Amino acid sequence: MRKITVFAALLAVAAAAVVTPGLLRANAEAAKPTDVWIVAGQSNAAGYSLTTQTVHGQADAAYKYADKLTADDGRNATGYPQALYYGATDVAASAALPTIALQQVQSGLGRNPNYIGPELGMAHALSARYTADAPAAIVKYAVGGTYLGDFGGAGRETQDAGNWASPTMTAKAQAAGTKLHANNGLLYTRLLTVTENGLAALRAKGYAPQVKGYIFMQGEADAGNGGFAAAYAANLETFIGDLRADVARLSGDADAAKRPFVIGKICPSGKFGGHIEVVRAAQDAVAKKLENVYTVETEDLAIYTANGTPNGTDDYHFNAWDMYTLGQRFATTATQHLAKYTFTVTAGAGGSVGKSVYLSDGEAVRIDYTTTRGKRLDKVLLGGEDVTQSAVIDGAITVTPTGDAAFQEIALTFTDATAYTLTVDVGLGGKIRRSISGSTVYEGETVLVEPLPSDGYETVAVRVNGHEIAGEGGRYAVHITGDTTLKVTFRATQAAAEPTEKGGCGSAVAATSAVGAVGVLTPLIACIARRKRRA
Repeated sequence: MRKITVFAALLAVAAAAVVTPGLLRANAEAAKPTDVWIVAGQSNAAGYSLTTQTVHGQADAAYKYADKLTADDGRNATGYPQALYYGATDVAASAALPTIALQQVQSGLGRNPNYIGPELGMAHALSARYTADAPAAIVKYAVGGTYLGDFGGAGRETQDAGNWASPTMTAKAQAAGTKLHANNGLLYTRLLTVTENGLAALRAKGYAPQVKGYIFMQGEADAGNGGFAAAYAANLETFIGDLRADVARLSGDADAAKRPFVIGKICPSGKFGGHIEVVRAAQDAVAKKLENVYTVETEDLAIYTANGTPNGTDDYHFNAWDMYTLGQRFATTATQHLAKYTFTVTAGAGGSVGKSVYLSDGEAVRIDYTTTRGKRLDKVLLGGEDVTQSAVIDGAITVTPTGDAAFQEIALTFTDATAYTLTVDVGLGGKIRRSISGSTVYEGETVLVEPLPSDGYETVAVRVNGHEIAGEGGRYAVHITGDTTLKVTFRATQAAAEPTEKGGCGSAVAATSAVGAVGVLTPLIACIARRKRRA
């Protein structure tokens, strides 16, 4: 009897093993896709824009930003079903992270219910792209006044809440002999914790989250210190690399390391210190250097107007309407750089590419490139595979996405171009100007030639390898396919060849001598011949 019971139990286990994968597949299919946007930074990311503040310039003092926001979109007050929020702000180092509830984005998610951060404007912009069934999600951790490069705790905010130093930043600082504050890197590690918990909270609610990008509004604090400002570009570049890699790791999605990263440039009219332009320039430089990194301008969202009139919530923070606008810019910039496929293009020695990132939703893309003189395109490698034959037509590169990989790498290689000799023969009566000098030319080059007749002469013909070619606008294109001979001929105009009788043959000599010895005999001989005929 016992043997039968055990056997029955084994059958039950086996049946469960067979059924479970199907159940798991059903659960996975039931999960709602959710694109996640990570927001981090200091106070203008945390949300220090006051909604109960009177709108500047309004005659009615009772008119508040909260009213203006609600009038623009009622969901600003009631919540956006298309955009979920999971976040925390201004947590002291001495305190534990709070329990966070997943909720819809609405006004009041800043430092307290009277303030907003960029999440509100982001939700407004994202609501046009997402639905309640497949919403976007914003995961935020931000603390006001905090630094990126204050490793030692010189700033009170680092002492109170930590800084944004990432692991590689910290390692570099230690290697340089910097003494680290006990809270060094705390903001960074807490951001990762909030992100990981946020992804888990979404999954628990039946969503399938995927990190699609990053928003970083920070740098105001570093602009108040010359050393921090000078190091900002290097620190920001390292921070971006670490954050992308760590989020890819904790989310289990390698593509998260390549998603769009949007930097909010600090406002030039804020009272942040004497190094604002250094930090702004650093933000632009990092965006230009790194792939899929972009900046959003804030200069027109004035904290103080050009004539010194206050326009922000205070000396440091955008007013609520400008913050709402900034959030929309963040979302728009981030989403416009999303596509089903992203091509990352690199060029080897001997050439360069027009841009390093190309986006496609399935259509073919044309890759713009240039070669160094004396070089030519050799290979086009897509994910390491040679696709030159199919991708290159008449020198233009066109690539169509293949497979399911969202990110695909294209590498261009270059080799020496075949060299040829250009022999130039310019006849008497002029000279030429050409786009490429010297006798060495390369296969595929085009030499533009412009004949320049001397006074009293005109161009007769331009011949390439014995064949006359047509010009346009006084210029002739010589296409190099092998060793090439270029011959340009001129002749004297009728006015120069037939001087008046009054001038006689002496005038012909004088006229032609004005252009030098070149062609002097032609008009002189013609004049003598006419005199003989008349005699």
